[in-house]
Amino acid sequence: DDEGDEDMEDDDDEDYDNEDDEQGGRRGGRRRDIGPAKIIDIEGDMGVREIKITWSNGQTGMVTVAKDGEIEKAAFRTVDGVRLRELGRKALGRIEGLVQRLT
Repeated sequence: DDEGDEDMEDDDDEDYDNEDDEQGGRRGGRRRDIGPAKIIDIEGDMGVREIKITWSNGQTGMVTVAKDGEIEKAAFRTVDGVRLRELGRKALGRIEGLVQRLT
């Protein structure tokens, strides 16, 4: 019986943390990092010069690359659709350093 109560308490804590994430970018009373921890997929469509990036936490991003190799535009979003403007600013620059700037 006590074990079931502990599981319930853990679930409640997780729900509380998730609510904080959606409202203020906070988790457990600490500010959450803006940049995701691990990139799991990078897809490129050179016909329109776009690159889609996916992280292990569900965040996604799309960058547009100019013919000279400069990132022209970048947009990143959380799983909930919240835009991550700081990450978009970090992405701007040469294509060669993109992954390093995002990790």
